[in-house]
Amino acid sequence: MAGILIISALAITLAVIELPKLAKKGWKKEIFVYLIMLAGGAFLSICAFNQIRLPSPLNIIVYIYKPLENWFNAF
Repeated sequence: MAGILIISALAITLAVIELPKLAKKGWKKEIFVYLIMLAGGAFLSICAFNQIRLPSPLNIIVYIYKPLENWFNAF
C-alpha cells in the first residue's frame, strides 16, 4: 500500500511541477500527451511494484498477423 501511495505522490508532484510550464506556453496537445504518458507510467509502475503480471504487447501482434501467416503458408 505504501508503494502505491509513493508512486502516486511522485506522479502528482511531477504533474504539479510540469503542467504549469506547459499551460503557460499554451501547449494543450502536449499537456494531453504528458498526462496520458504519466498515467500510463504510474499504472505500469504500480503493477510492477505489486508484481502483477500483464500480458505481453507482442501477443496482440501475433493475434493480428497469425491469419496472414496462415494464408502465406497455404501457398
